[in-house]
Amino acid sequence: TQTYLQQIDDALSLGDKGEAVLPAHTIKSSSKIIGATGMAALAETMESRLRSGVRDSMEELTELSARMQTTYGHTMARSEGLLMQ
Repeated sequence: TQTYLQQIDDALSLGDKGEAVLPAHTIKSSSKIIGATGMAALAETMESRLRSGVRDSMEELTELSARMQTTYGHTMARSEGLLMQ
């Protein structure tokens, strides 16, 4: 997932929304499979905004990407905590 998050950031930094769609979709799908619902919801929002053609500013998309990064960190920390129990 970290690699896909980086791909989204890289695409957005280049202004290429199209290149961010597949990584967002992949994160959404894999997050749903493992039950990471918060991450799945953010990725679904990202994918939807990228595909819709709505004129989201790059700033808004970058903020959403940052929220995805933060959520990923929290999800990993919680997962590791559960494994340690």
